[in-house]
Amino acid sequence: MRDNRVGVQARPRTPATRGTSSPRLRARRLLVPVELLTGGSAVLCGGLLAIRPDGSLIGLPTRVLVGSPFVDWRLPGLLLGGLVGAGYLTAAAVERGGSYRHGSGLSVLAGVGLIAFEAVEWLGFHPLQAVFMGVGAGVVGLAVAAEAAEKSEPSTSRGVRLSSAHEVRR
Repeated sequence: MRDNRVGVQARPRTPATRGTSSPRLRARRLLVPVELLTGGSAVLCGGLLAIRPDGSLIGLPTRVLVGSPFVDWRLPGLLLGGLVGAGYLTAAAVERGGSYRHGSGLSVLAGVGLIAFEAVEWLGFHPLQAVFMGVGAGVVGLAVAAEAAEKSEPSTSRGVRLSSAHEVRR
């Protein structure tokens, strides 16, 4: 799409072409690394629990499970890696790609899922549970902020890109 002015080419704004000052982009810059780190940690720790259900690879004794429906850490590990890990990694991939319009919704779902996972798993207070509940709440907050910024940006706005001298001569 050429503009009437020489050397200027207009193109629609997409998540990839928005300016770096976009509130949505700033929220995504925080959201995606948090999701990747949380998802990767969940897959790793969940896998270690599934491999050694006695919890010895990450220092979780099975005595913590007394009174719970679990006899060992295998099922909690599979749930951690499968639900939390895969959910966060999927949300991060979608948010990073920026092409799926419900990316923020997936991030909210992943954050709420982590909070629910930790609440259900609450077998006695452990500081890491509170930390991960905070991470889940932070992801929800960032995703909601990113979605609000997306909705507040005018959908009819156009970005302007200066063309190189070579492109102008064509």
